[in-house]
Amino acid sequence: MDQSKPTLFKNRAFVFLFFASLLAIVGFSMFFMTTTWFVISDLGSAGSLGIILIAITVPRILMMAFGGVIADKFKKTTIMFSTSSIQGILIVAVFLLSNADQLTFTYLLIIGLFSER
Repeated sequence: MDQSKPTLFKNRAFVFLFFASLLAIVGFSMFFMTTTWFVISDLGSAGSLGIILIAITVPRILMMAFGGVIADKFKKTTIMFSTSSIQGILIVAVFLLSNADQLTFTYLLIIGLFSER
């Protein structure tokens, strides 16, 4: 008796969520690594790196604490789309500022505060 087991990869919504989450993780990892590299190589300050890493981490901790409440009040797909869109816009801003040689500690600090989900 061969009973075929249902697979999650036949669920279209799951497949989209899976690949979107995978790309988001890769994107954030690249943002984190390149921000660290930029601060060390261009700003040359370990203290600045610590402050920027705190600015990246604190919003993540706050969202872990309050994210469930927000997710209960709003549609989850809207939250995910909004946060991913904001992260994308901020990463484009980092690229444009870096390309124009205008990326400074202050800009990285502000972008770091708003780049977390």
